[in-house]
Amino acid sequence: MNIYFTSGQVSKLFNISKQTLIFYDKIGLIKPDHIDPNTLYRYYSIEQFFYLYLILALKTSGIELKNIHNYLNEHSIPTTIDLLSSQIRTLNHKIAELETAKNTLDQTLKQIEYGIRLKENNPYYFKYFEEQYLYTFPIDKTDITKDFSLTFSKLANKYIGDYSTMKWNYGCIVSLKPTGEFNNRELFIVLDKPDHTLPLIKRPSGEYLCTFHKGKYDTISETIQKLLDYAEQNCFTILGYVYEHQLINSFMTDDCNEFITEISIGVE
Repeated sequence: MNIYFTSGQVSKLFNISKQTLIFYDKIGLIKPDHIDPNTLYRYYSIEQFFYLYLILALKTSGIELKNIHNYLNEHSIPTTIDLLSSQIRTLNHKIAELETAKNTLDQTLKQIEYGIRLKENNPYYFKYFEEQYLYTFPIDKTDITKDFSLTFSKLANKYIGDYSTMKWNYGCIVSLKPTGEFNNRELFIVLDKPDHTLPLIKRPSGEYLCTFHKGKYDTISETIQKLLDYAEQNCFTILGYVYEHQLINSFMTDDCNEFITEISIGVE
């Protein structure tokens, strides 16, 4: 003798809505074992509980309903192995994406905290940088935004594409003429690892002379010049580019007076 439960009883037992059961019936995933012709009440047999448990467990594991439907139509050990193996690969990919996202947010939080602490430092200091690979992009001549947001959006679209791994670690690189005058400025993002399909600039590891600029970028050239003057006064030879690393920018605050940019140059 079969034991039957109404859709209301089943929904309470499995903590799902009646609408979910109706939807599962509509797509052919699991249908009522019996529908009363007079009352139209929908009844499920206790033998169906196993399949409903299985459906909900697979769905909770992230498996799509259409794949569950196909699996139940060919329910066997080989198809179970195939289904679980496929989902494990999918979950591993998602875990890797989430780890990347978490690491990016961790680094950004540390970057903000470092930028806040910089305001308490001496105006000039030395800092060691590990080797970095920078993907550079010319600043758009029409970019009049307060922190080159227009150029960054183009760079991000070209490199990041779907924004699945948002790059907060960016800034500007400034080349100098032999006379010490500013020559060219380009936007850069710091890559986690070199991508030799892109136009890259390698920033050598070593000690860099640094300072920081607080506030709007329209006066950052004055801060850079002060750093260059300080290097000259202390008989340092300037090596390579000037790096402007935006630690706190419009991603973090609307108040451009709170922007913090670390400026660094290689010296010997």
